[in-house]
Amino acid sequence: MTNLYRSRAMQDAEMSNSSFLPSLPSELLFHILSYLDIPDLLSISRTMHYLRTISLDPLLHTYRLQRASVILSRAIPSRPPLTELMARRVYITRTTLTALNLGRSLTMIRLKRQLERRPTVERLIELGVLPPECYLNQSNGISTTLGLYRRRKVVQKEKVRNFLAEWIGELSKRITRRMIDSSRSTRDASSL
Repeated sequence: MTNLYRSRAMQDAEMSNSSFLPSLPSELLFHILSYLDIPDLLSISRTMHYLRTISLDPLLHTYRLQRASVILSRAIPSRPPLTELMARRVYITRTTLTALNLGRSLTMIRLKRQLERRPTVERLIELGVLPPECYLNQSNGISTTLGLYRRRKVVQKEKVRNFLAEWIGELSKRITRRMIDSSRSTRDASSL
């Protein structure tokens, strides 16, 4: 029974190997490749010399173009009109594109002005918004970036979390010991 499974597995492995592709008729491969797009044909052409010669065949590309024109000739009548595409914002006119670009430019100008009006780091430290560690100390050349400050805060939170986990673990052990001791004392008292 196991030999049967092994032989099937070996056959499957042999079939999955790329050596069976050249054994297929070239007309069949040509027909299969005619359904692929250009990026897929490029990927296939990089796998084997045999497939490269078929994928570079000018007849294959002529056949693909003919098929595409037939598909497009059938699909064009069912395409929605331009006004409907504009209403659904699928098709963007030059005017709409210009308006979008103008809106982005105005937003960038407004943001730039707001950033210029923001308070300095020193002022934010005075107000208590930023910690003093974020200030660049010019006198001794020591600076702590905001990223390092955030990392320090994360480490502090982890320490607090670990401390609380240990404390809760010890507390639960004490409670279970008390419960065990109280149950023993009640058993001892009832046995007397």
